[in-house]
Amino acid sequence: MDEQKERQRLAEELARRYLATQLKVVREQRGLSQEQLAEKSGVAVEVIQQIEDPSADIGKLEIPVLQRIAFALGVRLKVTMESFSTLPDVTRELLTPQRLQRTSFEEEFGAQSPGQTPAT
Repeated sequence: MDEQKERQRLAEELARRYLATQLKVVREQRGLSQEQLAEKSGVAVEVIQQIEDPSADIGKLEIPVLQRIAFALGVRLKVTMESFSTLPDVTRELLTPQRLQRTSFEEEFGAQSPGQTPAT
C-alpha cells in the first residue's frame, strides 16, 4: 500500500473510532441507554448501535442524523477538516475518554438562551 493510501486509511479509521467513542462517552455521561437516546433523537436504536461500534461500517451516515443525535444529547455537531499532523491528538483523546465528554446546553446556560443575560 502506498503512503498516501495508508494515511487515508489511518485517518478514516481514527475518525470512525473517535465518533464511536465520543458518542458512547457523551451518551453515558448523560445517563442514557442506547434505546433512550434513540427515542429522544428519533434515530433508530440500530443506527446508534452501529455508530457506537468502532468496527462497524457506517456507510453513508448523513450529517442530519448526527445532528439529531447531538441535539438530543444537548450539544452541537462540529464537522471539520484537519491536517494530518493532528492525528496524534486524536489518538490521545481516544486513550483518555474523559477528554471526549462535553457539557450540555443546559449545563452551560441553564434555562436561558445563548446571548441572553440572566434576569436580575
